[in-house]
Amino acid sequence: MTALAFLQRARRSPERGWLLTRQQSPRVRLSRDNELCVPAAQLREPFASGFPFLDLATLGSMAAQQMLQAVGERGSQVDETGTARDWWTAKTRQQMWQYVLCLRQVYLSDSAGGLEFSDADVWDQLGSAILGLQTAFQLAIFNRPRTAYAGGRERSYAPTLNANQGPLSMTQRFFVRFCRGYCERFVNGSGRMPGSWICNAAAKHLAAFADSFGCPDDAPMVPRETCDGF
Repeated sequence: MTALAFLQRARRSPERGWLLTRQQSPRVRLSRDNELCVPAAQLREPFASGFPFLDLATLGSMAAQQMLQAVGERGSQVDETGTARDWWTAKTRQQMWQYVLCLRQVYLSDSAGGLEFSDADVWDQLGSAILGLQTAFQLAIFNRPRTAYAGGRERSYAPTLNANQGPLSMTQRFFVRFCRGYCERFVNGSGRMPGSWICNAAAKHLAAFADSFGCPDDAPMVPRETCDGF
């Protein structure tokens, strides 16, 4: 499996030990024997403002950090089924390293905030980067709509929401908020139509993103696909 395919896979599994159900947490697939997950507690309120936007490398960083926590909780000699075996092998470490390299290539080029990865210090840096995602998930308040004056008329750059869908959930609100920031930083000036926020390339590997907008299981959004509701 390539690193990119590894990022994009997700599946349901029974709750065992540190694993959470799909309804509780997004997760990415690590190997045939183990999964890593994001605890639901990190997606809950209280919400706060103050973080302009999220670079998606942090999402992968959080997943890697959560896996390390799982190893500590269960013990590296026991797999998810309770079988005594050393699953934290050189092969598993290499898989995680490929995961980090993929994130670095795709997401770190312009938005990583100066993170530099090397084999010696990658785990410490992932532990630090997790704080960025925890902060970002606290964002629930939209930025004020940006306006531009063209021909004397005010133009709104707020996302267009589908009134038939009712209020956004907290998870949907977070992703709309993130996508606005992402598009304003990276897509503005590239022919984007007002009100159109095609920013799924930045969040396509996160199961929670697809789940929050009702995408089919195991079918992450593609870069050119727009989210329901904005």
